[in-house]
Amino acid sequence: MDTAEHAQASRRASQQQLFTRTMQDDTEVGDHLAQLRAALHRTKARISEQSKRNFVLERDVRYLDTRIGLLIANRKALDAPCADAAALAAVPRGQAPDDRHLRTYSHLFFLLQSEPQYVARLCAHASLDDAEREVLLQTVMFTLFGRQYEAREEHLLLAVFQLVLAAHLDREPDAAALLRANSPVSRMLSTYVRRSPAQAYLAHVLRPHIQALYAAPQRCWETDARRVYDELVAEGRAPPDVPSDAVAALPVVQAVVQSRSAALCRLAGDVQTSLEASLPHIPYGIRWIAKQVRAALGRRQPACSDEAACPLLGTVFYLRYVNPAIVAPHTCCLAEQAPTGHVRRALTLLAKALQSLVNEPAAHKEPMLVPLRAFLDAHRARACAFLRALANVGDFYDTLDLDQYVALSRKHTVIHIALSELYGMHALLARHLDTLAPARDDRLRTLVDELGAAPAPVARADDATVELPLYSRWETAVCDGVRALLDERHMTPRDVLYIEAKSALVKLLRAEPMGRLADAVAAVASSPHAPLQQQAARAHALVQELVEMGAVDAATWAPLADEVHAELALLDDAQEEVARELHSLREVLASLETQHADLLAQLATYQSYLQNARVSSHAGAQGGIKGALGVISRSRRALLGPLASGPGTSHRLTYYQLEQEHLFDQSLIPVDRRPQIFFAFHSPSPGTFVIALHYKGRADPVLEMDLRLDDVLEQLREGHEQLPFEYVQLNLARLHALLARLFLRPSRRAKP
Repeated sequence: MDTAEHAQASRRASQQQLFTRTMQDDTEVGDHLAQLRAALHRTKARISEQSKRNFVLERDVRYLDTRIGLLIANRKALDAPCADAAALAAVPRGQAPDDRHLRTYSHLFFLLQSEPQYVARLCAHASLDDAEREVLLQTVMFTLFGRQYEAREEHLLLAVFQLVLAAHLDREPDAAALLRANSPVSRMLSTYVRRSPAQAYLAHVLRPHIQALYAAPQRCWETDARRVYDELVAEGRAPPDVPSDAVAALPVVQAVVQSRSAALCRLAGDVQTSLEASLPHIPYGIRWIAKQVRAALGRRQPACSDEAACPLLGTVFYLRYVNPAIVAPHTCCLAEQAPTGHVRRALTLLAKALQSLVNEPAAHKEPMLVPLRAFLDAHRARACAFLRALANVGDFYDTLDLDQYVALSRKHTVIHIALSELYGMHALLARHLDTLAPARDDRLRTLVDELGAAPAPVARADDATVELPLYSRWETAVCDGVRALLDERHMTPRDVLYIEAKSALVKLLRAEPMGRLADAVAAVASSPHAPLQQQAARAHALVQELVEMGAVDAATWAPLADEVHAELALLDDAQEEVARELHSLREVLASLETQHADLLAQLATYQSYLQNARVSSHAGAQGGIKGALGVISRSRRALLGPLASGPGTSHRLTYYQLEQEHLFDQSLIPVDRRPQIFFAFHSPSPGTFVIALHYKGRADPVLEMDLRLDDVLEQLREGHEQLPFEYVQLNLARLHALLARLFLRPSRRAKP
């Protein structure tokens, strides 16, 4: 296989997950694996349906909880001396966001975490300045995806990496530019390696070598001939007047350089050996990023060999990960103090030696590297083999799918975020909203618009951390959304064609086991089973297309045939894996069903709490009565319970009495009719009110409106100022105060 074909095969191998997805629809095969997959599909569908039901219940419970909180706050305000309309309607303000904004932030950060394309677009945005990018990456790496040992968040963060990488390649065709100092991918990688798993690995592998250098601070490691000469002159061991171009030829200089170079080579060799021996312990994310960089290079330069790819992989592993810890060990918990003198120089030389192992030989021109050239040339192949193994790691898409399902059985995720991070992310999203969410109905735009302008930056002295539970506002079905998003940026039409052919042929051989693929296709084509006949015809057509494209051999169907037989050999393992996944998902489903029962009980309890809070509170609130405020649907009103009817307490006030209370912000009632108008206020049960507009001489009211106290309180909380009542606009705050005065509890009225 030549280099181009090898690169092609590597790209196809990286798309194994897409092949797995195309194999899911195998009902026509009918074997045990197909039955297991059908059961798995049904279980996933049931999980999606159950999670949606739970989502609705959780949302209703949160809604009732908010209403109960408003009623309790209202009761406390009424019990306070000198309670007035302004006090009752006041919303706590300060550095921290209020409850309504916190709920919206909860929705926003859930969206950012679960749909990584938004964060990826922001990270890839070219117009971010250094300070903005630093704050963004810190928030993303350590807060939004801050549970650093939790697989789901790690995989979602890696999805952000892949999308940023794809976006960079769309703008910059040169794959080698991916990891330049200020590229988005490079900045992300430099921040990513500061996470705990990456730092723990470095501490485990590098600390013994670093500590050995710290233990001998007087030992000099300099290998630059000119510097060695200056050192020897200062010690009186070399003549002071040797020309610069002749320094390296001095025997005394050569002896010192040779001795130190040998020691440095041993040190670099020992460190490299430790890195190679610890390959299984290198954090998965580092290896997966290296794999994506290698794949990106292969897509841009199909003829690129593994050896030619080593410098770019070396940039990922050595330049951005290992070497920063070597040259500044005190920043990575490898040493207690910053290195000085000879130790600092030794660490710099060690880092250069390791980086040079995988760089092009032409790069070994620095004076301190010249004595190491033989070592570097001898160990280059070994280092490249290590980097190839480093990048040889499986994808996480199937695991992420399972994690997403398992996450449904959890109530919610909680992040702890500083106010500076919260408001900083809000400001960034608002500033770049047209790029991140150009569609008017985009969910991100909806949430950012609802939050309004970002608060001013928080001073360091005033910064505080808030607990932010993450949950979705929208009912979103669990699907392969993240993986599909990644795949569509990762595939070429030729890749898709190849994988479809491979999937079809594997299904045919499962139905008709035979040695040669062509024989199996011919046998199935004559089968009385119509779906299999169609599958055979489709497979044959796909193979012919691949033959015409030069992707497979016309006679042997290689390399496609080899991959098909390899997949068949793995079917037993696949069957066990599907069985395990089915078992796991059935446990998830059972957990969701238990959660559903708990939520139903909790909902009933909260409905009872709400009624009790209305009884104990006293005062009404605006609401969406007769659709006036347009915020409460019929289903939501059913959740709140029926408006009670009964004799209750009634009060009758004329139009002019209410006008003196400044209740009307606007009135369309003609002046000559106002003397004939009066309003009746009735409370059929605690916390519920009926307002009726009457015209003298008529038995029935002209208009009537039902109100709940918690409806009004919620609207006041959300900043609404008026309640439409057909011919008049009622001032909400004054209406609230009036209802409080009219229907004050007897115990309150008895007080002096």
